[in-house]
Amino acid sequence: MIVSKKFSSILFISLLTFSGCESSTNNTEIASKKENTHHHSEEDIQLNNGEKWLVEPSMLLIIHKMEKEVNQFDQQSFSQLGKQLTIDIEELTSNCTMTGQAHDELHKWLLPYIDIVDHLVQTNNQKEAKAVYLQIKQSFHTFNQYFK
Repeated sequence: MIVSKKFSSILFISLLTFSGCESSTNNTEIASKKENTHHHSEEDIQLNNGEKWLVEPSMLLIIHKMEKEVNQFDQQSFSQLGKQLTIDIEELTSNCTMTGQAHDELHKWLLPYIDIVDHLVQTNNQKEAKAVYLQIKQSFHTFNQYFK
């Protein structure tokens, strides 16, 4: 069961990397981005000449929805929260319309976030789930430092 979840997670990230928001990128650039996907972390995110990056309004709406779900979560069913956030992530990535460096910087935040949410879905340990939940909250703090 864990193997299939891990496989679906890898497949999802691969699809994210090759999603429509990358449609103007040639195959060499896509391969390079795929190789670098696992090397990005939230610490790598750069500001836009000292300013926050603009996120497309339709995408920002989904991100704010996820943040609200996390902030209003009563810590009763971490698994259910993880499943809802996974649905939200799928909606976000399927509606990706961003391009250029803003898009690349958003992916530096999004890919680690996806990994954290996936970890939340997979854990059965309440104490571990609470720690992962706190990582998700921190991830939104990071998002708000670099994006608007």
